[in-house]
Amino acid sequence: MRGIFVYIYFKSRLDQAYKNAKRIRFDDASKFILFSDCHSGDNSFADDFANNRNIYFNALKDYYKEGYQYYELGDGDELLGNLSFESVFFAHKNIYMFLKNFMKVLF
Repeated sequence: MRGIFVYIYFKSRLDQAYKNAKRIRFDDASKFILFSDCHSGDNSFADDFANNRNIYFNALKDYYKEGYQYYELGDGDELLGNLSFESVFFAHKNIYMFLKNFMKVLF
């Protein structure tokens, strides 16, 4: 019986998220860049993102220059392994500051 209540709860949450989701219009000329699972961390030995941050940063600059819209699908920040976002932010501050450029285009 509990399973049906869990199903109803999550279905209603998903329905609400879908109803309130921002609609993005696009056509054949639209340019999107989708990133997922970057897992940026605090620049410690356990930060898998740290080895690739320069490639990622330069790719972002090129995509922005070419007029792409940036969308992060999930797991961009490694928050399970870090006690606060602050340490992650300061470890990769240049990237977060650059990502603001993509946000200006959306809003």
